[in-house]
Amino acid sequence: MPYTPSPPPLPTILPAPFISVSELNTHIYEEVITAITGSDTTIMPQAIEAATNEAMGYMSRYDFLTILEQTGTARDPVLLMYVKDMSVWHFMVLANPNLDYDARRTRYEHAVRWLEKVQDGRFVPAGWPPAPCSQTGTEFHVMSTQCKRWNNF
Repeated sequence: MPYTPSPPPLPTILPAPFISVSELNTHIYEEVITAITGSDTTIMPQAIEAATNEAMGYMSRYDFLTILEQTGTARDPVLLMYVKDMSVWHFMVLANPNLDYDARRTRYEHAVRWLEKVQDGRFVPAGWPPAPCSQTGTEFHVMSTQCKRWNNF
């Protein structure tokens, strides 16, 4: 019987954005947003969506849909801060009037390093639910051996 690959998974679509444009006032002034977008209200939500999707890529150990569906004060404040940093970074590629490029890059890189720690399991955010178990039958167990034993006489 020839091998037939399984179809790719459907893209995950969040029901609502994790953060709103108005919540970015802690990271970027409204005047700067207006100066960059030229009053185009579709640009900043696209940057927020890109940042949220990028963060989701690092959150595979956890039920990221449940985490990102939280609203208001129920959201993880550290994740919220980092998604805002990433959103501003994705947004400022259009132009950067009155924005410190080096500071923004540093904050973006710090956010990515934190998410990499979450992904690797070196940092476990409090209260994040684990990812649901996959029942697809495609998982396998990697076999390993003990460390080599040295005997000295």
